[in-house]
Amino acid sequence: MRNILIFVVFIVCLVLFQFLAAPTVDEIINKYLAARGGKEKLNSLYAVCFKGFREMMGEKVPVTITKVHEKLFRTDFQFGNHRGFVIATPADGWQYLSHNQGQPQPMNAGQLKQVQGEMDIAGDLLNYHAKGFKAELAGKTIIDGEPAYEIILVDAGGNENNYFIDIQSGLLVQSRKLSKSAGGVVTSVSTFYKDYRAHDGILFPMTMISEGEGMGSGSLSLYHVEINPLVDELLYRPSVDG
Repeated sequence: MRNILIFVVFIVCLVLFQFLAAPTVDEIINKYLAARGGKEKLNSLYAVCFKGFREMMGEKVPVTITKVHEKLFRTDFQFGNHRGFVIATPADGWQYLSHNQGQPQPMNAGQLKQVQGEMDIAGDLLNYHAKGFKAELAGKTIIDGEPAYEIILVDAGGNENNYFIDIQSGLLVQSRKLSKSAGGVVTSVSTFYKDYRAHDGILFPMTMISEGEGMGSGSLSLYHVEINPLVDELLYRPSVDG
């Protein structure tokens, strides 16, 4: 009987220790931000330009991605002899592919909202309180064989997205985001973030693999990152010239 009591006390103490030792959601997010380079560095981002290759229809397509914080998201790509682009601003969005469209086509509301989320350069977790989001720790899980914290981030509209932070490195290793089409159809896209490298003191994932039905599904491999470049005002416009 004494041995059973000792065992029960041991288990209770172990559970209490794990509970008390568990970090808060803000501690986990702060560790992630520190791992990326720190809040000050991330808040200094007002523009970024990426160059790389996106897998499209089984081929590697060269892409250039330009972001201006909360003002512009633009992807330009060259597919064989044809070119195309996707543009989103706070007010409008367009898509264009030269081989089947005479003029850029406006995005529907669902597409635009999804792409507008990409204008937040450092991501939703930075300054999430100021953005009107709420965060909660959903527990632990395993991502690519390694333990990770799962964070649920709820926006002002009540929409939930999931972020998975590697326990050891503190880096974001996966996100799962929901989007709603103009017809009310909800789709989910999971993105895996790999091969982080430092650029001007800030870590960026150089490989992103997205799985799901959203516009950004597929893989993206980067080879160039430019921090706070000058951005031509022409990039805000859906021009097909040039």
